[in-house]
Amino acid sequence: MKRNFSILCTLLLLAVPLIAQQSLFLEEREIVIGNSTGTAWVFPVEGEIDGALDHLQDYAKERSKIKMKSKGNTLTAEDVSIPAIATKNGDLIGHGFPLESYNTLGIAFQLGYDVYLNSEQWNQEMTNLRNYAKEFMSYHYERSYSERIETATQEIKTLNKELAKGEKQVKRLEKKIEKTGKKLAGETDALKTQELEAEMMTLSSDKQRLIETLPQLRSRLELLRGDVNNLKNQSLTIQSAIIAL
Repeated sequence: MKRNFSILCTLLLLAVPLIAQQSLFLEEREIVIGNSTGTAWVFPVEGEIDGALDHLQDYAKERSKIKMKSKGNTLTAEDVSIPAIATKNGDLIGHGFPLESYNTLGIAFQLGYDVYLNSEQWNQEMTNLRNYAKEFMSYHYERSYSERIETATQEIKTLNKELAKGEKQVKRLEKKIEKTGKKLAGETDALKTQELEAEMMTLSSDKQRLIETLPQLRSRLELLRGDVNNLKNQSLTIQSAIIAL
């Protein structure tokens, strides 16, 4: 029974990155951006739209030295030169929106009023934009998973400190119990014996309460370490899937 349960857990863990891989896509689609409709490269994002847009702002600044301004779920950098996309200036646009059961982001390049790059009229430029979007997609997922791993890692550090502190307190109480026990063994005065017995009960009770908290900390640590390993594996799988798009 234990072996079957272990196999089931392994299969479930392996299924997570496979599901992520199957749900990834990078497609040319017509999307509504403000009051107009334009062609964009659309892909699913990790987590909330706001987080993906924050990543796009940073990416555009780091890679293309441009500043994108935010308005709702849309980022725009107006009249910018991005030779990696096109020789002409245009507006780089990132627009986030929900699609079915997940959030997506569309990246478009607008050459003029209601004039967007598309594969039919600007095949090479649209291919360049696809590469730009794909590279950002990789950046976004890598950063998203790194942030989640960092959060879990920080929690592991905190729990390790709590565990070490708890174990140290248990040892300190054990020494006090041992010392009090020796006093009790040699005490002949009835009143002092009663006081020492009460102290022993208090120390033992404090020790037991502490001991009962330690397994929960160890269990939480084990789960978090497993989460970190799973996130690292999923991140690698997703990056491989993005490369294959």
